[in-house]
Amino acid sequence: MEHGLETAEVWRQFHERLLSFIRRQVRNVDDAEDILQDVFVRIHESLRHLKETESITAWVYRIARNAVTDYYRKRASAAKALGKLAEDAVEDEDSSDVTGEAGIQFSRCLEPLMRELPEQYREALTLTELKGLTQNEAAQKLGLSIPGMKSRVQRGRGKLKDIILDCCSVEFDRRGGLVEYNRRAKGGCDECNCE
Repeated sequence: MEHGLETAEVWRQFHERLLSFIRRQVRNVDDAEDILQDVFVRIHESLRHLKETESITAWVYRIARNAVTDYYRKRASAAKALGKLAEDAVEDEDSSDVTGEAGIQFSRCLEPLMRELPEQYREALTLTELKGLTQNEAAQKLGLSIPGMKSRVQRGRGKLKDIILDCCSVEFDRRGGLVEYNRRAKGGCDECNCE
């Protein structure tokens, strides 16, 4: 048996409480509102399957908790990808992964720095490094030859390295892990929000 609830009714009952719940777990207001929208899409898609015996409140909050968890999984995946990109951009070829809190924080600094890249390089790095496409898949998507895509990725990494090193001083341990980074006092970047 179903509850017979409509999505609009669930929205009226829960949207303010859910937004407050999400905001306690996610600092960024825009992200919290995006998560809330995702929660209600999930509710809308699943509401007809809700059993009469289930508590609507528990069910709605379970969906919200899962959406917040998914948000952080995606962010961790993006941070890992950006960390790998940072490693590729500023280290030698034989280095290990960017690790630790400094690596995670530094990977967040890359997003605004990537916006400084010319669009063709930013797009190539976004597709291959952040979205996980192979260079062959990215080349097909953009209508480029495979050597053309490889060139864009390589040049993009080089340009990103220049932007990073112009903006920040970076220190690695002997295994290649990021130990520390600091924004240069007279760095050449306006977009960097690294501390």
